[in-house]
Amino acid sequence: MLAQKRHEVRYEIAPKTRRRKRKGLLGLLLSNPMVAILVIAATCFGVLTVYVSAYAKVAKQGYEKSDLQSYLKTLKIENQELRVQRDILRQPDRITKLAIENGMVPAQQMAYVQCPTRELWLAENTTGREAR
Repeated sequence: MLAQKRHEVRYEIAPKTRRRKRKGLLGLLLSNPMVAILVIAATCFGVLTVYVSAYAKVAKQGYEKSDLQSYLKTLKIENQELRVQRDILRQPDRITKLAIENGMVPAQQMAYVQCPTRELWLAENTTGREAR
């Protein structure tokens, strides 16, 4: 090696360092396994929460549907009972019997009066006066 002069200072040339590029989210996940595990756990928890809430909503709607169907069945049965009761109460023989028990007498003859508006009125008596 050649001798250096005293006033010359030897500088070593260091190789230029490259700037590191910032790591994105994927780089961060790949570089740190703990962060990757936390992200995967949070994602699984979120998906599981959505699934369980959807399942609970479907189950609740199923119970409501079942309740409404049983209520509808009850209403149909009640409707049938009321129709039978109505038919029994509308029987002419029954109505005639109740009228006689309450002191009414059967009409001997009916008289109807037709007014200009084409409404039919039942006359109170047959003397020609109108009844309303």
